[in-house]
Amino acid sequence: MKMTPYFSYKRALIFFLLIGSISILTLSKLYSATPSVVTVSVGNEPRGGAYNPSTYKGVVSNHNSNTVTIINATNFSTTTVTVGSHPYGVAINNSTNKAYIANEQSDTVSVITLSNNAITATILVGSSPRGIAVNSSTNTAVVANSKSDTVSILNLSNNSVTATVAVGTDPEGVVINAANNSAYVTNYGSNTVSVINLTNNTISTTISVGSGPLGIDINTSTSRIMVANHFSNTVSVITPSTNTVTATINVGLAPYGVAINSTTSKAYITNEYSDSVSVINMGTN
Repeated sequence: MKMTPYFSYKRALIFFLLIGSISILTLSKLYSATPSVVTVSVGNEPRGGAYNPSTYKGVVSNHNSNTVTIINATNFSTTTVTVGSHPYGVAINNSTNKAYIANEQSDTVSVITLSNNAITATILVGSSPRGIAVNSSTNTAVVANSKSDTVSILNLSNNSVTATVAVGTDPEGVVINAANNSAYVTNYGSNTVSVINLTNNTISTTISVGSGPLGIDINTSTSRIMVANHFSNTVSVITPSTNTVTATINVGLAPYGVAINSTTSKAYITNEYSDSVSVINMGTN
């Protein structure tokens, strides 16, 4: 079965998004003779995923079902919640135990309180929101609006848009570096990453990367960032202290999603056309 490109790493688990289901892989058994894999049925075309290690709940967006599936990782039971049209990116604020879903064709973000799996707010953002990231310490979210060429900055305390920032063409992925309170946004059509200072919501710099950057993640231990360049078949490594590309690594065909285990300093890259995952030792690249 072909893997949908996006996947999520949290606390020794990887969620591989498949057609109508996800496979959950325990990283501690990844290289053993009998790796631990559990397949959970979800909605149609699962697209984004996130996991709260404190509550053992995962959230998967079902792009063609207009729903999310909430998974209890202790027993793999599921709950389905209806959200907006064509949900895409998912982020969880672990401090407040709330999930945020970017609804691509509704131009909204759905807010779900995970203690009762209820929709508690809907926030209007830009056109075709896809990527979303949350800074739990500041209770802020950043949403990439792919057809507006903007990002929306959200105040999660009152579920409002506090700023709209112009970025490159077709922004897709977002990650937040809490160490310098900056957001890094992949611009698929510009072959760049926009760096946004979240203190004043302005562009700090723009970094040139490979062709068609999509997935992005950060190693929270070292603050290094990895970007999947879909058309270059490479990953760009960004050092935030200088906001420069310090390494370019060849991976499989059409890399898409990126997830980093900050404890082991390993990055996992889904390669859409290779039907494979590249594992990168970030200590040696």
